[in-house]
Amino acid sequence: PVLDILDSNGLQVYKYWEDRPLPVKSSNPDLPSIVYSVPGKEAVVVVTSYSKKDENVELTVDAKTLGFTGAWTAVNAETGEKIAANSGRLTFPLKTHDARVLRLTAAQN
Repeated sequence: PVLDILDSNGLQVYKYWEDRPLPVKSSNPDLPSIVYSVPGKEAVVVVTSYSKKDENVELTVDAKTLGFTGAWTAVNAETGEKIAANSGRLTFPLKTHDARVLRLTAAQN
């Protein structure tokens, strides 16, 4: 279950309406995200569309803030589909008023 992260020790939550820097940022203010992070292990990112039309989401991931010291992977938490990370950026389509849940996982050394 994707939300089992909520029971993890050391959980940090980053909400788009806070004034602090976010470890996962959307290039479009109509596509904000909330990040549930267990530093150095994994993060669950929920992206929501408040847009009036279908959009392509572009997220920039600050792996260092998430505690990821090496490689990491991103998957659609609902389908298991891998999402390619290009230079710390994730891009995918999102329909208007929809949401997408992603799981980011640090590579195991």
